[in-house]
Amino acid sequence: ALSRNAIFKEVRDAAALLLHGERCLLLQLQVDGVLAGEDLATVSGEVESAYSRAMAESALASGRVVVFTEWQTDTVGAIALLAGVRSALCAPIFVRKRPAGCFYVDHRHVSNLFGEDERRLAEFIATIAGAALEKAAGVARLRGWDETPDPKGANRSEAAEGGERTNGGSTAN
Repeated sequence: ALSRNAIFKEVRDAAALLLHGERCLLLQLQVDGVLAGEDLATVSGEVESAYSRAMAESALASGRVVVFTEWQTDTVGAIALLAGVRSALCAPIFVRKRPAGCFYVDHRHVSNLFGEDERRLAEFIATIAGAALEKAAGVARLRGWDETPDPKGANRSEAAEGGERTNGGSTAN
């Protein structure tokens, strides 16, 4: 996929299918790579947006998947239990080593749903999502670069192609 929305849809579908949660929310940082205040926003058309902000903040700050089980007694656990969640997982997504957001999967009826296997699957999905977002951003930059004429009147892609043909002092035909 080459658009953020398409990538987010695929991440959501993969997380729902592989992790077996009741719902999956995608949370995107509104400020580039910095978590502050209300910078997390749901994306991809989620109807319900209640989630454990503490889990999301923990996942983004640590750079690791965070898992909740209903027997946790910390602040994250208390908040999730109040929301009726029995299992939750939050995985951060990084683009060029900077946090871009995370996905949050939960289940209100099943306890201990997310073990070590689900944690590894979530890490894999998050890694692929980050790579896809990086590729989409690169393609978007190249498309803009290709449409910007250079001072000599030729577009930059023609100049780049010409540079590739003469790379190393020889021409490729």
